[in-house]
Amino acid sequence: MKGIVDGVRASYNKIANAYFSGARFFNEEIMHTGLISIATHYGFQFKGATVLDLGCGPGGLMKAMETRGALTYGLDISDKLLAIASERGCTNLTLGSMHQAEKYFNPHTFDAVFSNFALHYLPKEGQAHTVRAIYEILKPGGFWIYSCCHPFFMRHWYMDEQTGQFTGRTKNYFYPLDIDVWGEKEFGESLPLFRLDWPEIHLMNRSAGFDVLEMRDAVLPSNIEKTVLSKTKNKEVVELIQLFKKNPFGVFVAARKT
Repeated sequence: MKGIVDGVRASYNKIANAYFSGARFFNEEIMHTGLISIATHYGFQFKGATVLDLGCGPGGLMKAMETRGALTYGLDISDKLLAIASERGCTNLTLGSMHQAEKYFNPHTFDAVFSNFALHYLPKEGQAHTVRAIYEILKPGGFWIYSCCHPFFMRHWYMDEQTGQFTGRTKNYFYPLDIDVWGEKEFGESLPLFRLDWPEIHLMNRSAGFDVLEMRDAVLPSNIEKTVLSKTKNKEVVELIQLFKKNPFGVFVAARKT
């Protein structure tokens, strides 16, 4: 576990600025909006709430929740990303790994814990430990709302190094990968992605004590291609958007402490 965590930390420290600028639109306009929308759908009130963003990175989700009246805390493994979050005005920032969340926060501290595309950097046992820790630091009735890579995306799609195109991983249909990597083409660093299937995601949260409210595909807004093209002509970004319009790329999970 330590070797994996240290590797992810080193990679994000190297690419912090590039990641912030390159992934900002995707994270803040699509993923963060989705997480907040799901929380609101289930009646969560941000105003006056104490919330934690696990894997907060450069602080975009923290800022979005602050504007809605929440007292926000952030935990991230990269001191370089936390420095960006601090420059953006975020406070209550903690440097550390999410699988040790109970080390940094007392039991029954938060009304909700959020996380965007971070949990999948830990192997299965690390993800399970993290979810159990989240259960402990949540108040009774607290929400756990997060996103992770979609099992289908990790099973069936990859970037062909020779052509630079996304192609099917059909040969692995019955032998899906438990681990994949991303970031080499985008940022020059390979980051591990540890896949869980739908039943594994559900069981992991149920085993920790959560009532799983919803698991849904993360989908792109219908006007996303037009919006992206108005902001960038980057070929790789446009190709990603075209791919994501046709294939699921992420999962939103909403759960509540019983």
